[in-house]
Amino acid sequence: MAIALEPKIGIEGIGMVGSENTYLVTDSGGMSLTGEMSEIILLK
Repeated sequence: MAIALEPKIGIEGIGMVGSENTYLVTDSGGMSLTGEMSEIILLK
C-alpha cells in the first residue's frame, strides 16, 4: 500500500504552500518513494 501526505497552508499575500511526500507502507514501516530531500524549494 502507498500513502501520500500533502499538508498545505495558505499564507496571505503569498498563496498556498505545502509539502508532498509519498510513502510505501510495509510490515517494517514506511519507505519514502519521493527521495530523502528535506530542504524547502521556493518556486516563483
